[in-house]
Amino acid sequence: CLGYMRRSIAWIRPCWCLGATAAQALLGRSFRVTHRHGVTVEYDLAPAVFATLHPSAGPALACDYAQLVADLRAAVAASG
Repeated sequence: CLGYMRRSIAWIRPCWCLGATAAQALLGRSFRVTHRHGVTVEYDLAPAVFATLHPSAGPALACDYAQLVADLRAAVAASG
């Protein structure tokens, strides 16, 4: 799927990872969305990658709608 993913990333700017599964698939298994959500992450296939907690994570990961919105706003602001 790497070829498809590379083509998709080229079309989507900025690149967003919604949840740990997506973030770890793209950024590596050591990536922890709980620690690095809402910040720009360098990645060789895209000028900017942003990760946020998946809304379905719910209270178990302290993910609420306000945090999701804050992360997405930070990503939009950082991407210019």
